[in-house]
Amino acid sequence: MDTKELIPFIIDERLSLYFRQHGENGRREAQRSKEFLKLLQDKAPELSEEFGNYLDCVAELRKNDQEGLYLLGVRDGIQLLRHIMTAN
Repeated sequence: MDTKELIPFIIDERLSLYFRQHGENGRREAQRSKEFLKLLQDKAPELSEEFGNYLDCVAELRKNDQEGLYLLGVRDGIQLLRHIMTAN
């Protein structure tokens, strides 16, 4: 197997590892947020809407961060592909 054939396997493995690690963390955070929101609704309903607004803000910030990482990754991937294509 040469380098051009090996690279897709390496990339797939790294992406798989990334999503396994970060997917579980995201589910745990979402569960904690739901539990906290329920607690707020029970104990201090006037704060639950504010907490919902806070979660919306956090989600928007994360979306922007992930979008930036994705775009940088695509650019880096294109540069890597060009480098590989011109290497031989």
